[in-house]
Amino acid sequence: MELVPVPNAPRFHETPLPSFFLGSGRLLVELDDENERRLRLLFEPCQAVRVTTCDCFDMPDLDEDALATFPTIFEVVGSTWIDDLRKTLRKVDKTADFLAMAKHYYLPLQDDQLEVVSWGFRVQEESDQETPRAT
Repeated sequence: MELVPVPNAPRFHETPLPSFFLGSGRLLVELDDENERRLRLLFEPCQAVRVTTCDCFDMPDLDEDALATFPTIFEVVGSTWIDDLRKTLRKVDKTADFLAMAKHYYLPLQDDQLEVVSWGFRVQEESDQETPRAT
């Protein structure tokens, strides 16, 4: 597994205070950016999500370049998680190919370590924001 910083991804505050809203194939993450402004990240379509407390997370080794951008969004290259999801998908639906576009993202959020399998993400602009509904 290799972690590669996502180009032009926002940097997070060292204490980002994250909130997660999951539903309808999307994950909305609210957190504080490096300037303590509230930031909204929308991952869609979203195939899988896992949140692990830092106490139970085996932190990957990061090289010098990755540490310079820490904390931010990383792509997990060579993801065994996506491989496992593909194996299960083939058992359920041999013709489905939507995981071909999926990427494994890792967000170090201090106490919470967030991993998302999604086609992509975007920073949600204020004019584009909708109030999340609990699911």
